[in-house]
Amino acid sequence: MYRNILFATDFSPEAAIAEKKAAEVAELNSASLSVIHVTENFTNLMLEDSMSMKIDIEKMLIEDTQRQMASCSARIPLKLKTTHICSGSPKRAICNFAENIDADLIVIGSHGRHGLELLLGSTANGVLHAAKCDVLAIRVKH
Repeated sequence: MYRNILFATDFSPEAAIAEKKAAEVAELNSASLSVIHVTENFTNLMLEDSMSMKIDIEKMLIEDTQRQMASCSARIPLKLKTTHICSGSPKRAICNFAENIDADLIVIGSHGRHGLELLLGSTANGVLHAAKCDVLAIRVKH
């Protein structure tokens, strides 16, 4: 029985499948549900010459991400324990946050990639191998 579930989302249309499953599992287990979204680290991509442009773009990205998190939260028919937005390596951030909130299950969508895409790695695969708790990878259509 799970008590504290973390749903990791990239806000893609495919993630809605995993979103529904995370809510289902939380409800069936009477568990708390938290949501995390990890953005790519945009700062490393910008040159120092374009500092003002970087600030404007980062502000827009943060605002857009907050809107998407609010939409995601509104779709989930349960009261969420917490939502978290951060940037960096998705695999590391998801696993670290799961540990910080004592999650006993991470629910994440998986595109089921293979071949070259698998060799390059996926977030779901990285979380599956790095997490200290159970991981439920939900197969989503690509």
